[in-house]
Amino acid sequence: MSASVYSHLRNCQAFSRPTTTRGMALRQAIQGLVQHWRSRKQGRRMFASLNGRDLDDLGLSPWDVEFETASPFWRD
Repeated sequence: MSASVYSHLRNCQAFSRPTTTRGMALRQAIQGLVQHWRSRKQGRRMFASLNGRDLDDLGLSPWDVEFETASPFWRD
C-alpha cells in the first residue's frame, strides 16, 4: 500500500470511531479514495487530449503531457 493511500485512510478518522460505525466509516473512506482516483484518471485523459495549439496556449510541451499521463492514477 502506497504512503498516500495509507495516509488518506489513516486521516479519515475511521479508526477513532466506535466499533459499530468503524466499518461504515472505513467503507466511505475507501469509496472517497476510489472516486478521487477516478477523477484524477479522467483529468489526465482530458489533459492527454489537448492538441499542440492548446499546449502552446498553456505554455506546456508534449513532454509535460507524456510525463503526467504516464503517472499511475494513485500518484499526485
